[in-house]
Amino acid sequence: MPELPEVETIKRELEKHLTGEKIKEVRVRDPFILTGISPQGTPRRKISIAEFNKSLLGKTVQHFSRRGKYLIMEFQDQSSLICHLRMTGQLLIGKPKGNERAHFIFDDHMDLCFYDRRRFGEIFFSLDWKLEPCISALGVEPLNGDLTASFLKEKFKGRQASIHSLLLNQKIICGLGNIYAAEALFRASIPPYRKASKISFPKLEKLISSIKEVLNSSILNRGYSMSTYVDALGKKGKNQLFTAVYGKENEPCPSCNHCLKKIKLSGRSVVYCPQCQK
Repeated sequence: MPELPEVETIKRELEKHLTGEKIKEVRVRDPFILTGISPQGTPRRKISIAEFNKSLLGKTVQHFSRRGKYLIMEFQDQSSLICHLRMTGQLLIGKPKGNERAHFIFDDHMDLCFYDRRRFGEIFFSLDWKLEPCISALGVEPLNGDLTASFLKEKFKGRQASIHSLLLNQKIICGLGNIYAAEALFRASIPPYRKASKISFPKLEKLISSIKEVLNSSILNRGYSMSTYVDALGKKGKNQLFTAVYGKENEPCPSCNHCLKKIKLSGRSVVYCPQCQK
């Protein structure tokens, strides 16, 4: 699943090309993606293609936002189009290549297509994206200064879950997934299986610094391309060339040369160094 750096990379590319553009046509080939209009944060409902199209036609893009792994296209009237890519979703600028689930045509001959091989992704229109339950339930953004050691100490108090599992909890910190949780824990020298409540304050400060480092580094590298991830121009990211532990079980640790080990935590495979992360 694309994580914060991948979604941020796509957001920045869309911002360059589509800000100020007006939607003149919408073509939805797969109505399964449409999850409805949510006025004032009420539960979303299924809507027809015709109703979805009517909600978007003539809207002018004011700017793009990102909240966790959600990408938001905001219009001048404060309404928005919200997208979550899930496992295999792609948002690509350019003419459709076939098998697109939705196709947005802008007035300056710009095209934006949504592809999703496994059909887990979703797109929905919202009158106020900040009131959407899926958005308001999200935890702090890791890069805007809200993530502090004091915040984590309070959130982890009394929790028996592993630190890796809680880093994936989007209601605590939003945008992190398996890739960047594993990489941050390695940089902070924290074993992924350690109970979150047992981690010292200085270690939490180091962890936060590590989270910011791995996320900012990946954004600079335009994301981690595994499986289907590409940016909005169809280009692969390069961050997979620079990861230390993710996906590298049984390889030597880049710091101590010890063999990296893979374990299962809450159903997820996690790679770490038993020597460096004690």
